[in-house]
Amino acid sequence: MIEKYKVKARKANYKDIELIKSWLKNSDFATNLYYVPSHDDKALKEKVLSMLREGGHDLASKRYFIIESEKLCRPIGMVMFHDIVWRNKNLAMDVLVGDDSLKNKIWGLILSVEGIKIAFETFNMHKIVGTIYSYNKNSDKLFKAFDGIVEGVYKDFVIKNGKRYDATVYAMFKRDHPALLEKLKKY
Repeated sequence: MIEKYKVKARKANYKDIELIKSWLKNSDFATNLYYVPSHDDKALKEKVLSMLREGGHDLASKRYFIIESEKLCRPIGMVMFHDIVWRNKNLAMDVLVGDDSLKNKIWGLILSVEGIKIAFETFNMHKIVGTIYSYNKNSDKLFKAFDGIVEGVYKDFVIKNGKRYDATVYAMFKRDHPALLEKLKKY
């Protein structure tokens, strides 16, 4: 089923500034991933420019990809790789479904699968790590569905609405990638 959702990944570039800015203004993004100055357009643009500059070098420790849907004929989100350690072939991955109308549907799964493919098949990484805050139930379910291995829990790691939440660190390994792709055929 997931195969019917044809997507393609491309490296984010300067033509994507306004699109990325609109996605970064989303409160879910600021809550679940990074703090961005969404109320200050100039600061937000500078954040996007900084992201694109950082991810533009061959051995950069960050990379950003826009994922486009052939079915919807438009970009649906981003896959962000950071803390890339090329020598040891490890990286951290974040996923952003850009359009609110696509959240809580299959698109988070599709973006995650595309990110995993890029990490293991294109970058030839050994390990992907993702940190999920305990209030982010959808991402937690996704990592569990991918047979993510819990590597640790940061207790009381993040504050949301005045309450502290844990953060779970999940890992996936290249050796498990073929079995994961086979498992995903049911989606």
